[in-house]
Amino acid sequence: MLEYLPKHKIGNALENLKKLLRDSGLLLVFITKRSFITKLLAGRWWKTNTYKKSEIESLFHKAGFESIEFKRFSQTSWWANYIIVIEAKK
Repeated sequence: MLEYLPKHKIGNALENLKKLLRDSGLLLVFITKRSFITKLLAGRWWKTNTYKKSEIESLFHKAGFESIEFKRFSQTSWWANYIIVIEAKK
């Protein structure tokens, strides 16, 4: 639920999550992708933040994650186009 944190606190949250991982640990994050539709629904209705792929990638690198992979949530769901899935390792 990182979308509900203020944008300036996401980096600290990722750093703290990284500290909780074992050396071989894996962090799997689902976060709302920025688009016209998600800005309206997530941003206005649920009062959450939305992100571009490049923003998320930068935040993970700044938090010290060495390995970041973007995954596809689902091949068949229309709403999967509005979710960014990140697999990060220490």
